[in-house]
Amino acid sequence: MSDFSNSNGPGLDPIQTSSTMASVQGVFLRRLFTFNLRTRNPFSLFVMLLFGVAVTGFMLFAIYAAISTRAVVKLDWLDFLILGLFYLLLGIVLSVGLALIINFLLNIGIIIGFIGQKSNIGREKKRSREKTNKKMPKRRKDFK
Repeated sequence: MSDFSNSNGPGLDPIQTSSTMASVQGVFLRRLFTFNLRTRNPFSLFVMLLFGVAVTGFMLFAIYAAISTRAVVKLDWLDFLILGLFYLLLGIVLSVGLALIINFLLNIGIIIGFIGQKSNIGREKKRSREKTNKKMPKRRKDFK
C-alpha cells in the first residue's frame, strides 16, 4: 500500500481531487447565475424548485423581520456595520434562491416548448457555407 492512498479514489491525491471539485463547483455557479443551468431530470427540477422557493421565502421573511423590528437601543457605527454585513449576506443568499427559481422556470419553458433553446446547428451551417464560398487565391504570374 502506498503512502499516497486516500479515501478520494484510487490514484488521486487530495490536491487534485480538491481542484477538480472546485472546478465543478465553479462551473455550476457560473451556469446558475448566467441562467444556463439546463436539465430535464424531474427530480433535479423538483429539488431546484424546492430549494429556490425555500431559500427565497426564508430570506424574504428574514429581511422583512430585520427591517420591521425596531431597535430599542441606540446603535453605534459598529452595530450598523454588523447590520450591513447581515443584510449583505441575506442579499447574497436571496440572489441564489432567485437564480434557482429563474433556472427552474427556464427549464420548464424549454421542456414545454414555450422557450426555444439556443443551438449551434445554425452556426455550424453558416460556417460551412462560408468555407465553401471562399475562392482559392490566384497563382502568381511569375511562378511556373
